[in-house]
Amino acid sequence: CTVIGNGERIMLKQDISDEIDLDGDVIQPQVLWISSFNGTWSSSVMDSMFRWFCSNQIVTGNSLFKCRHTENHNYTFEQRAYVLEESVKRARNFAAMARVLKDQDYTDEEFKALTRQLVPKPMPFPGETEVAERRWTIVRKKWDHMTNKWNEEREEWGEGTRWLAYNAVQGAEQHHINSGFKETEAAQEKSLMKAIDGATPLSTKALTLLAA
Repeated sequence: CTVIGNGERIMLKQDISDEIDLDGDVIQPQVLWISSFNGTWSSSVMDSMFRWFCSNQIVTGNSLFKCRHTENHNYTFEQRAYVLEESVKRARNFAAMARVLKDQDYTDEEFKALTRQLVPKPMPFPGETEVAERRWTIVRKKWDHMTNKWNEEREEWGEGTRWLAYNAVQGAEQHHINSGFKETEAAQEKSLMKAIDGATPLSTKALTLLAA
């Protein structure tokens, strides 16, 4: 159970089946129950995977349902509890996809090309002749963090695969990019809330490209 901010929002992680072992790379199917006491979040439940290596929380989809804070809130919540069974099915589908990606080799050169596709080189704005250095700095930071995560994945698991490439992008976005490159608790909370709100464009696009 995670209390976010000063207690105005709360998130409960629930394991919904046995962990899935991808030859030592273990992922735990979960659902995230989230709610708030200040109206910023409806009560809702989301698919998620917890990857033991690097403690990545992979939010794998949008909210399965949402309930506004009304007088019938508790009743509605109980009526929709059947989503747990469906969530297990989706977790198995995700695991099947992960196994396919794990069995497909991916080179350092391919990963570099992927990072450039996800975060292209900045182009000058209309009326400018060159790109401002601050824009280059942000782009290079994103490339560097994705590359660092890729190297960590390779050091732990050996030869590169599409599964490791996805997790390198996802880990960099979760732990560094969406936190504004800050390591503070507040920044990490902000990054987690972005994942819950579906604001993970790099991970989403990477998975689409790698699974194609």
